[in-house]
Amino acid sequence: MKRSNLLVLIIGIGIVVIAVLFPSAFALFVSTENSKSSTVLLPDSFSIVFRTLEWSFSVAIIATMIGWPVGIRIATLQKNIRMGVIALLVMTLIIPAYAIFYVWWQCWPSGTSLHAYMVEHNMLRVATMVCLAAALVGWAWPIPALISAMSARSDRSLAILEQLDGGSRFIRIIERIRYDKKLMLASVVLVAAFIASNTTCFDLAQVVTIGNELRSVVASGGSALGAPVLSLTGLSIAILASLAIVRNVPRKVSAATVPSRSPLPVLSVWFLLSGLPLVLAVVVTGSALAKLISLYSGDIAVSVSLAVMAVFVSGLLFIVSASMHLSLCSKTRMTAKVLDGIWIVVAFLPASLVGSALATTWHGSGAELVYRTPLIVVLALLTKVGFIASLSGRWVASSQQTQTLCTVDGIVSIRVFLSAARARLLVAGVLVVGVVFSVTVSEVALTNQLAPPATHQPIAVALLNAMHYQRPEIVSSALVLIIGFACVCGLCVLFAYRSSASLLLLVLLVSCSSFEQEPVVLANLIGGVGRTDGRFTTPRAIATSDAVIVVIDKTGRLQRFTPEGTFLSSWDLPLSGTGFPTGVSMDSEGLVWIADTHQQRILVLDQEGNEVRSFGEYGTGDGQFLYPTDIAFGKGGEVFVSEYGGNDRVNVYTREGEFQYSFGHFGSDEEGFLRPQSIAVSPVTGNLFITDAGNHRIIERTPRGEVVQIIGSAGRAQGELLYPYGIVFDAQETLLVCEFGNNRLQRFSVNGESLQTFGGAGDKTGLFKTPWAVEIGQDGIIVADTGNNRLQRLPDMMVY
Repeated sequence: MKRSNLLVLIIGIGIVVIAVLFPSAFALFVSTENSKSSTVLLPDSFSIVFRTLEWSFSVAIIATMIGWPVGIRIATLQKNIRMGVIALLVMTLIIPAYAIFYVWWQCWPSGTSLHAYMVEHNMLRVATMVCLAAALVGWAWPIPALISAMSARSDRSLAILEQLDGGSRFIRIIERIRYDKKLMLASVVLVAAFIASNTTCFDLAQVVTIGNELRSVVASGGSALGAPVLSLTGLSIAILASLAIVRNVPRKVSAATVPSRSPLPVLSVWFLLSGLPLVLAVVVTGSALAKLISLYSGDIAVSVSLAVMAVFVSGLLFIVSASMHLSLCSKTRMTAKVLDGIWIVVAFLPASLVGSALATTWHGSGAELVYRTPLIVVLALLTKVGFIASLSGRWVASSQQTQTLCTVDGIVSIRVFLSAARARLLVAGVLVVGVVFSVTVSEVALTNQLAPPATHQPIAVALLNAMHYQRPEIVSSALVLIIGFACVCGLCVLFAYRSSASLLLLVLLVSCSSFEQEPVVLANLIGGVGRTDGRFTTPRAIATSDAVIVVIDKTGRLQRFTPEGTFLSSWDLPLSGTGFPTGVSMDSEGLVWIADTHQQRILVLDQEGNEVRSFGEYGTGDGQFLYPTDIAFGKGGEVFVSEYGGNDRVNVYTREGEFQYSFGHFGSDEEGFLRPQSIAVSPVTGNLFITDAGNHRIIERTPRGEVVQIIGSAGRAQGELLYPYGIVFDAQETLLVCEFGNNRLQRFSVNGESLQTFGGAGDKTGLFKTPWAVEIGQDGIIVADTGNNRLQRLPDMMVY
């Protein structure tokens, strides 16, 4: 018995130490050592905290006001119907809030009359905030509904008194609030903590909160302790939520019954707030799901492998938690409660804090086996789902019957424990496996932050990029997969009960393997992560001349470097939109032409940063833009401007900014584009070679727009393309294409023959992570290695 208790303690504490305590202590020590030298410039932390609390508690109060009476109604339903409704609400919570937000967001896409109306009346920001609020409330209201339903089912004395005493509806509402006020307050705190820890929704809506600001600080080379107000507030909210859970246990069950009522009002609320956007996501997918699977089958397989690994560890944690709570040793039971509290606190921490701690720990300690493999993602996912397994184990142990059996038998073996707790273990086990699997597949923030660069990454990485860069067909297809996982995994888990440990171990070993491609030799790095001069935060737009390299990143700065990579100067661009430029070019006179994407204009500056001219405005007509992406100069003096967002065309202007004509439209046919990102002009023929990113191809057109040829198709093999973004002629008859999706460069002849691919996914010199642009510099090739926050200068010595 003592040996069994010791083994359980070692496993339970060991998982917490590896996933939580060791990373927290190590990261705290390293951050303390480096905090004095931090160069991160922080905004007003108190305003960010206030904004986070304002959003979190406003959503929590509204969600509780909606969900609480719905939960009381659920408690009156017949048993079978009630269980079906509860399952529906649980599955709604499994589906991430960003899914609901994205569907509402896409109800008024760029190029539609509704979008144009909102821009004309300065309502775009208001519409985004409405979508954000609707999404957060639509996701969160099932939490208070479930709490309310559990409370009402456990103690029906108030319902019985209402039947006996009668009274007006207002009086009954006041009495219910008085009776449930403590649980309602706990519900508000719990929902607020969930909302405060949400990063993706606020990021998509461009609302700066604690979570995404901490992520920005970390991504810029700083530490979490560099923003102590944000970090401590995030930790305080997590602790408050854990106290709300621990201190509010269900009441004793009452044997009294009340008349059954109709579920229609409950289902109506669910459909309006949560179901409708999910139905829309399924309806608008069409044939894009097959395209997603063909392009990202490897990524989906990686996500499933990670989910299986997380389920395996969570299942172990679940069994350990149940056995610890059932232990006859008081110290073991107390330890189990402490571990419950730790898992709850870490679950509510902002993803950026957790991701930063894990990355700092396993990279700083030299444990590359963890840092450079999916193991680090599994540990991160465990911090978000560990509390489910831990509390499920506690629920199993709370059964009086189970406690009696275990007391009598003394839990002398695992077999006796499984026999005594069999009924609850099965129910809770299904819940743990189903919820953990679905949540880990759809987790975006941690996965995107920690997934090692690889040819195949978790599908969540592609999903986040697709949401940011307006690829609705990929997003809707991925959301359908997530919804499908959430709906069927509970049915499949019963069959997985017979899976052998050897199979799980095989999946673990295969998933932890890391394949690295050959890096480009003799490559040199320019810059690195940071917000100071000479460093970058997501560099996307680059241009080169014989004398200078120009770079624009997401800090809104334009930086200038020598051809060798030495920093020269920087300017803060005059930006006032909701995003940053995605393209920049320099003409023969040295003028800098900027595709000011989110301000719907072209901005022309001289070499000192003075504005020479600007042209364009929001719209779909001639001389108007939605989201301009790149500028190229024709042999006949033309200025070609590509754009996406609904227009998806190429516009032609004079050097003075006068509109001439346009060609192309939104679509996948021969004449269409899906995000034409970059343009290269042939030095021989003057034809345009355009990266049709969403269609995964290069289109050659004449300056008047006639299609000459189509190069490439969707895929990962040589000759195929996956989101080609950058393009440049490196010789008169050959061109280089930068593939955002395949993390590589590919050289083509002007006839469309693939000559060579080089590079691959990674963070070592000569490897890339979501590269955005490619240019030819004085001494070689310059690549915007966007995901690694740097430029790379490659030697111009590729053979073909």
